[in-house]
Amino acid sequence: MKTVLVTGANRGLGLGLCQQYFSQGDVVIGVCRANAEQADLLALKAQDEDRMHILHADLCSQASIEQLAECVQGQFKIDVLINNAGVSANEALGEWTQTAFMDNFLVNSVAPSLMCQALHGTLTSQARVIQLSSGVASIAQSDKFAQAPLDAYAMSKAALNMFTRRFALQCQTSKQIVCALSPGWVQTDMGGQDATSTVQDASRKIVTLIERLTIADTGHFFDENGAQLPW
Repeated sequence: MKTVLVTGANRGLGLGLCQQYFSQGDVVIGVCRANAEQADLLALKAQDEDRMHILHADLCSQASIEQLAECVQGQFKIDVLINNAGVSANEALGEWTQTAFMDNFLVNSVAPSLMCQALHGTLTSQARVIQLSSGVASIAQSDKFAQAPLDAYAMSKAALNMFTRRFALQCQTSKQIVCALSPGWVQTDMGGQDATSTVQDASRKIVTLIERLTIADTGHFFDENGAQLPW
């Protein structure tokens, strides 16, 4: 039985990951905003209060992230940390705003970094730390998405990838595995209903991939099928 913490847990892929781990018999800590819709998480908790825990945090606030870490410390040791929460404020060239860039970077890059820092002491010696990134973050493959109005989002996820690489190097004296994963195109509020993968299928693939990761994989970037992606 593992203990898994997932951010952005109340909907979309975050909820799917919580449901998948819960169905496997693991202890799940779902993190979301206090004012977010939580009916699906509460339904899991109603099935087993000892294995489903709901914690609240505003990931745009360092103080809130640190308060979350205080709640976790002493209660849990985290085997899998999945920084899933993200936003995509889409603006095309000519419409860019500082607000959209800052929103993307704050949630997609800064928050996961501060989460890893705050929860570092709660991670087990062989924990897996997973950043949910995106294929659009790959600089080497940026020509595939050049015309999509995803500039701020892609830049913020590329920054997340850089953090993943650096954090993996800083953890290299341990057996902890730190990776960035692209979940593919998933039918969520962000991905839209034309996406090629359902939340359930994507969640199963991601959980299976996380289980297969070895120490040789730390510091790398993978797609949902386990193929390594170029930075």
